[in-house]
Amino acid sequence: MGNESKTCMEDLKLKPCISSAQLYVAGTSIEEIRRKYDLEEISKLASNENALGPSPLAVEAMQKTLANIHRYPPVADDELRAKLARTLSDSGLSEECFITGNGSCDVLAMITRAFICEEGDEAIICPPTFVVYEMMVNICGGKCVFVDLKDDFTHDLSRVLDSITDRTRLIFLCNPNNPTGTVIDRDELNDFLNQVPSCVLVVIDEAYWEYADPELLPDTLAYVREGRNVMSVRTFAKVYGLAGLRIGYGITYEELAQYLRRLRLPFHINAVTMRGAIAALDDREHVEKSVQHNRVEREFLYAGLDDLELPYARSQSNFILVKPGYDPQLVYERMLEKGVIIRPMAAFRAPDCFRITVGTRAENERLLQVLGEVMGALRMENRE
Repeated sequence: MGNESKTCMEDLKLKPCISSAQLYVAGTSIEEIRRKYDLEEISKLASNENALGPSPLAVEAMQKTLANIHRYPPVADDELRAKLARTLSDSGLSEECFITGNGSCDVLAMITRAFICEEGDEAIICPPTFVVYEMMVNICGGKCVFVDLKDDFTHDLSRVLDSITDRTRLIFLCNPNNPTGTVIDRDELNDFLNQVPSCVLVVIDEAYWEYADPELLPDTLAYVREGRNVMSVRTFAKVYGLAGLRIGYGITYEELAQYLRRLRLPFHINAVTMRGAIAALDDREHVEKSVQHNRVEREFLYAGLDDLELPYARSQSNFILVKPGYDPQLVYERMLEKGVIIRPMAAFRAPDCFRITVGTRAENERLLQVLGEVMGALRMENRE
């Protein structure tokens, strides 16, 4: 009887935009590869995690919280927002300019739900870039308008302007861009924002902003202070090393932040995460070590990729996009067999590339060794 049983789901009225939405495919986990290949030594360089691990201050604060997790956390996030405002005190923004979420993806989801209100509402996306923008717009029944990056992987902001219609509600700009690591020129962004209609919200995803050269990165918070329709989205997952906690935040002017906060659920951040995030904001030593480590090891990887004669994009983040000249999925699979996890970028609309995360020196050395072995074998097979 079990095989013959049916549900009544066919009688339910489903939303086609949800039924057809793609699922997010994360980087392959260490546990999955250990089970599949029975390997002990595995290097995961696929998900842009901090090579130095989590903020020690955050870990200490979270451990002290565990004894009280039978209590509910605060229903709101006032303490964290106040801490963010003090930490970014140079911005001159109050805590009312911040929203928080269960990771920056949650913040991006709130923004999309708030502005893609009707079927056919448009959002402009610049691939190759973070796939979640496309996913959320599709889930909400909107239309994705794609404006590809230029050949040098920089944003084509003039074409973005040309693509704005009376149905455009959102423009997503990832800066530094994931997966290319490139940044938007300050003057170009300023000229662009001066021409964007006031009925369009520009969402600038700055998940990796701490890794970028501050001389190159535009000051997005200046536009927030001016009351522009600009929103910066940031995360604790990268430089703070708290990817497993899922905590992110957005910054915009007060009225818009208040509107978006209506979308959050009660108790949307758990008590352990809240304490960890607040403590991490005080851990300047960990941030500075992480940024310096990334700068040194990124140059080490550049040199190794040059030796392997592999083209890549110079990055302002903790990852590097590589164009191997062979099927990236095949390179990925062969490296998995040797215990090194990288990430093919077809889902990010870069089907001829893979992305590697900057790891520890030992991880980076192993990656270059295995990559050299795999590329050498592919080149030999191609000659035959």
